[in-house]
Amino acid sequence: MTGDKTLLLLIPTTSYQTRNFMRAATKLSANVVVGTDAANILKSPDDHLLQIDLMNVAASVSIIKEAARSRPFHAIIGVDDLTTLIAATASQELGLSHNPVEAVNTCNNKYDFRRKLEVGNLWSKSFYRIDRDKDLAWQGRKLPYPMVLKPLSLSGSRGVIRVNNDNEYGVAIDRICKILDRKDIPVAADLRRFILAEEYIPGEEIAVEAVIADDTLKILAIFDKPDPLEGPYFEETIYVTPSHHSPAMIQALQEVLTDIARVLGIRQGPIHAEFRINETGIYVIEISPRSIGGLCGRLLETGLGMNIEELIVRLSLDEKQPDLPVVDTAQAVMMIPIPAAGTFLGLNGVRDAKEVEFVTDVVISIPVGQEIVPLPEGNQYLGFIFAEGSDLTTVETAVRSAHQKLRFDIGEKRDTAP
Repeated sequence: MTGDKTLLLLIPTTSYQTRNFMRAATKLSANVVVGTDAANILKSPDDHLLQIDLMNVAASVSIIKEAARSRPFHAIIGVDDLTTLIAATASQELGLSHNPVEAVNTCNNKYDFRRKLEVGNLWSKSFYRIDRDKDLAWQGRKLPYPMVLKPLSLSGSRGVIRVNNDNEYGVAIDRICKILDRKDIPVAADLRRFILAEEYIPGEEIAVEAVIADDTLKILAIFDKPDPLEGPYFEETIYVTPSHHSPAMIQALQEVLTDIARVLGIRQGPIHAEFRINETGIYVIEISPRSIGGLCGRLLETGLGMNIEELIVRLSLDEKQPDLPVVDTAQAVMMIPIPAAGTFLGLNGVRDAKEVEFVTDVVISIPVGQEIVPLPEGNQYLGFIFAEGSDLTTVETAVRSAHQKLRFDIGEKRDTAP
């Protein structure tokens, strides 16, 4: 019975997924302890809360092990790149089912990830590790442009820049170094020293959501990205599903993703992956042993018959994976881009945007008064626009039309220390 099981949920206070995870655990009558970085937890006597330092894996694992002495955990779930590593390490220490720590570490280091795939004969493109402690200009002169530069561990296209020549390389390197030098950026010290340079791969980009259960990888959804992501920055704006790709291509994706998971050592739980597809093949951009971030997971609910967080909780508590319905409904989400840096003062047009045909919701997720920064320095979106309809063109048009109704008021950026 799940009522006899206790789940430790590791989740940052900024996560959109907290509510859905809690509802799922309640629905399954599981006990839940939330491990998070909220400072005000110390003032709370609630034994369902556990304060941890998400930037310190060893310290967090020590706290979790101590808590498990009085309340044993059946499973530990991490929801992002930081917490998945803590979850895997703590699970290993406590003898719980988990993905290998080495596999999670590899996914969190883009250079190690490329090397692992290369050794496993799953990567054939050029990639290099730029060492910030050596002559940066000299290292750039050997690159076969066009290349994509990126930090080793940040997500959401943060710090990802395409460069086509030495001049663009110098400018991009300077910007990425400034990002990595910020003290508020969640990057381990040993990862701040290096920058990945990898061969630019043209083609269509897609995102794939999958789970591994009972030693089998199953694709839950494929999200097409209709906007061309050619650089110099790679702001993901619109996802649409189901994919327009053929059953043969989807089967090929399933086989490639299965091979990648095997080579990396990922053996259970959710997987979020990004791919590029062109006439020469299928190329994985990145993979994480977690589910999709933000509110984009809403697009999975129709196909799953539940939200993705409930499926993850079910699998972690050894519940049988449910049969997934066949869904023909087309869906889209637009992650509303930040048009300029500054102070978010508000917006108009939300009501008009919600009244656009086929639009199901408009969510503004950044509070008024907050400083906002576009990519490549930033890592947030202003909100999300959702649509549902009979075909992919209809829902894509709907979210674009709704976006045109919004009018953002952005004030001058305040001077703040990096």
